[in-house]
Amino acid sequence: MSSLNLQVDGFLDGVLHRLLAGGADASVEEEVAALRAAWPGRTTSLSPVEGKRLPASDHLASALERAAKGEGADIGHAIAGLAEALSWTYSYPTNLRDRDLSSKVAFAQIAGRSGLRTDTDIHVGLTLIAPHVVYPAHRHPAVELYLVVSGTALWQCGEIEPATRAPGSIILHPSNVVHAMTTFEEPLLAVWTWRGDLVSPSIYVNMQTEAHAS
Repeated sequence: MSSLNLQVDGFLDGVLHRLLAGGADASVEEEVAALRAAWPGRTTSLSPVEGKRLPASDHLASALERAAKGEGADIGHAIAGLAEALSWTYSYPTNLRDRDLSSKVAFAQIAGRSGLRTDTDIHVGLTLIAPHVVYPAHRHPAVELYLVVSGTALWQCGEIEPATRAPGSIILHPSNVVHAMTTFEEPLLAVWTWRGDLVSPSIYVNMQTEAHAS
């Protein structure tokens, strides 16, 4: 087994362990139970994905440095081991409210249809957002769970009052519920999971054009 296989497994094990640690509300625990049932097993082969950088991925080093000092240290260490292999993407169309989002937001899939390892039951990946950025309101059919690794940001979901979420927070975005994030002085690094409809893409709610994203 290659060292990258082991690093992928170490990352997935660490994320699942953190999600199972409890302390979340009932709806999050229900989603974690569903994820656990579909969670990837041992990695026996990796997809031929080449590492790819985007402007936003320049913030990964500082995000990981902050993670090393906090609750996300173990997962941050696992992400650091995968850093060179990650293929960062941004595939939304241009957003009229911020035409430069493609240089401020990036996603990397670790397990999934286009991840380091193939998985058709769930997707697991990373979101990285530069400081002082609004990731606009969007929605998708997939049920999404976020685990914040580094960076305190403002999170909004549906009609719930926006709230500041710190590293270690677990945030649930139910199917097709509109959600958004706003970063402050620090970049945001978070793990995301998708379950359910893994094919239908995300859309910005202020746009008609659809595009794949997390």
